[in-house]
Amino acid sequence: MNDDEHTSGLVERLKVGYDFGIVYLRDEETDTIELFIIWITIGDIALPDPGTFGTTLVSGASVRLLQSMQLSLLREAISQGLRVTIRHDEAGSLVHEVEVHAPPTA
Repeated sequence: MNDDEHTSGLVERLKVGYDFGIVYLRDEETDTIELFIIWITIGDIALPDPGTFGTTLVSGASVRLLQSMQLSLLREAISQGLRVTIRHDEAGSLVHEVEVHAPPTA
């Protein structure tokens, strides 16, 4: 995943359905809301592909577990007002990694 980019900011909204998981993040550099895809299924196409994640072959259950953990981190970030960093494709909005930052200390 050498071509990953990252965006940091506050989570504005999570939207989850049977065939999608989306996070809206307020980019701290541009103050605009960016949309990132945790997963999406359209017909027979699933992103990320449940058979592969990045360049590693993994089971579909492992991918779903990872996505569930990402959602848990994002929900915690919303409830606590914590800053997050999302690593994503250089050319797109598919989430590869979610990082939640500790609250600032006074």
